Amino acid sequence: MINYKVFDDNLFLLEKIFGKEEVLQKLERLKFIYKNTEESWFKNLEYFQDSEVKYILICEAPPYSEAGIPVFFYNQTNSSFHRTIWKTFFTEDIKDFSQTEIYQKLAERGFLLIDNIPFSMKYFTRHRKKEAYFQLIKNSLEWTLEKLNLVKTKISNDVKIAFGFKINALQFIRATNGNIMLTDKIINFGEFNISANGSGFPSSNKLKNIFSDDLQNYLYYNGEIENPYCNIDESPLNFQNPKALFWHYENHYYFSQDSQHQDLKSFIKHLIDNKLSEYHRNTDELQEMYYNNSIK
Repeated sequence: MINYKVFDDNLFLLEKIFGKEEVLQKLERLKFIYKNTEESWFKNLEYFQDSEVKYILICEAPPYSEAGIPVFFYNQTNSSFHRTIWKTFFTEDIKDFSQTEIYQKLAERGFLLIDNIPFSMKYFTRHRKKEAYFQLIKNSLEWTLEKLNLVKTKISNDVKIAFGFKINALQFIRATNGNIMLTDKIINFGEFNISANGSGFPSSNKLKNIFSDDLQNYLYYNGEIENPYCNIDESPLNFQNPKALFWHYENHYYFSQDSQHQDLKSFIKHLIDNKLSEYHRNTDELQEMYYNNSIK
């Protein structure tokens, strides 16, 4: 069941990212981590006997560790990352549940985590921006889809996708042109599906927004009227539809009763510099985009 081909065939790309010496030094440990975490991932599918997969979080790879049981989402549940995922779906304290209960409850809710790279290295921005990293994601896509297709009968028709890490997500979106095709369905996604906040890690609030079952309540709140630039079942937070995007945020400003900004101009500047720039790499492009598509 474990696909070793994706590991063996792409070692040359890992060497381009980290150098041959470092990869050779860590190779046996990398193989062990890969085998162990793949086994744990497939074991977790057993919890989906009576549940559909409704929420998929695409991450990068388990972190590298020198020895012992690999650090992996489906190996242990005592990390801040687990607490973030748990808070996305539940109000109870995660400490009140055993590891088995946690995985079972997440599966019952329909949550599945999957990685898009088979190598557990310590990736930094300088690594993720290399062309070899992009090629690694592209070459690993068949492996990722192969795993998802194993649960194809249990993936909801309304499945929602989120990404755990920004640059990894951008490279994945680039490699897939914003959609993946499973045996019986096509799943679309974009930069709005990135759940990482300023710290670089997923935020439970962002995950709640992405995974929201009631898009209507998320998009139109506190009396806000329907966005005239997109359909009610479409997210306006899409850089491919800038009129809907900026209409949405302009109305957030006007509907906010406690805005710290004295005028719309300062609000939009703060928005571009501190929020939208997380998803779009160039603030000048964002400023021009707003100038060309502002409604007010």
